[in-house]
Amino acid sequence: MLVGIYSKLSPPAMVLHLFTCSHLGGTPAPGEAEVSEAGWFEPDEARRRVTHPPSAQRLADALDPNGVVYRAYRGDPYGEIVSHLLRD
Repeated sequence: MLVGIYSKLSPPAMVLHLFTCSHLGGTPAPGEAEVSEAGWFEPDEARRRVTHPPSAQRLADALDPNGVVYRAYRGDPYGEIVSHLLRD
């Protein structure tokens, strides 16, 4: 299920689509150099561990879905420019 659409407006610009999903099997493992750890965490522990502001916002949206959200932001320093609930 789609949770959010996020537009990073500062370079490098990007659009991210965030979905919820179900685990079917296997063991979580880092797959990229920029990912240092992968695992299953309780929501409060995940919130504590994810400290990068854009990632923390996306995690909060996924853990407490109010519908599909659109957020536009700039990075470094993080600043949300616009936020809209697209669908509940």
